[in-house]
Amino acid sequence: MLRAQLRPLVHQLRAVCTVATSDAEKAIAKKLKTGLNGAKRVEVQDTSGGCGAMYRISIVAEDFKGQSIVKQHQLVHRLLADDLKQWHGLTLETRAPSAS
Repeated sequence: MLRAQLRPLVHQLRAVCTVATSDAEKAIAKKLKTGLNGAKRVEVQDTSGGCGAMYRISIVAEDFKGQSIVKQHQLVHRLLADDLKQWHGLTLETRAPSAS
C-alpha cells in the first residue's frame, strides 16, 4: 500500500532530478543540463566499473520535442564530442517530456 502511495512522488522527483554520483558523472550531467534547454532529468552512470570508459545516459529535455531519436542523439553527441573521443561506449536514452 505504501509503495503505491509513494510511486507518484518518486516519479515526480525523478522527473526533475539529476542522478550522478562520481565527479565524472556529475561533470557530464552538468554539461548536458547546461547545453540542453528544459533538461528535466539527466541520469549518468559509469557502466565500466569505475574507469570512465563506458556510460549509460538517460535524458528528458524540452529540446527533444519534435525531434527524431537520431536528431536527439546527434544533439547529445555534439555536446559530448570531446568526452566521446575518450570513451569506448555509450548507451543513450533520450526523450521529450510527456505532455501533462
